[in-house]
This record gives sequence, structure tokens and C-alpha cells, in this order.
Amino acid sequence: MPAGEGVVYFTTRRDSLKARRIRANGRVTVRLGAKDAPAREGRAEWVDERPDLEDTVLAHYRRKYWLLARLWMERYIRKALASKTSVLIRVTLPAGLAAG
Repeated sequence: MPAGEGVVYFTTRRDSLKARRIRANGRVTVRLGAKDAPAREGRAEWVDERPDLEDTVLAHYRRKYWLLARLWMERYIRKALASKTSVLIRVTLPAGLAAG
């Protein structure tokens, strides 16, 4: 979810390989918008105990996945973040490489 100039947020399971790699070194390569979009290098970090950011991410999910979010996605994500089985990830892209 784009959150501003050069910053993207998403959620993932804490025990996933993706989350463990981010926790270990923070280096990521992302493609925003499509699988064939240009690859962008960035830094990622775990973000804990930020209900304000969780609400912002979920609001974006409601706009993008309006039916799925209302049926089950929002409840599932909130429960997973609250129980610490999922984590919010912040990806910061270098200046000039931010998603438009």
C-alpha cells in the first residue's frame, strides 16, 4: 500500500521467509503495480504497535479490495496483527525511485 512519497506498507506472516529476511537485513527489491514493473531497491523494517498505521493500511485495502475486505480480509488482518502472527512492514525507497 503506497503511503506517501517513497514509502510502502504491507502485512505478512511473522514466520514467513519474507519477514525473516527483512528482519535479518532489511534489503528488499519491490515491483509496484505489476509483475513486470521496474524493480526498485529499498529498505524494509518491521513496524509493531502502530494501530494508526494499521488503520491506514486497512483503509487502503477497503478501497482496493472493497468486497473481500468487508467479507473477511479486514477481520483476518486485524486478528493476525493483534495476535502477533502477522507484522506490518514499512518499505522505504530512495529519493527519485518512489512510486508515483
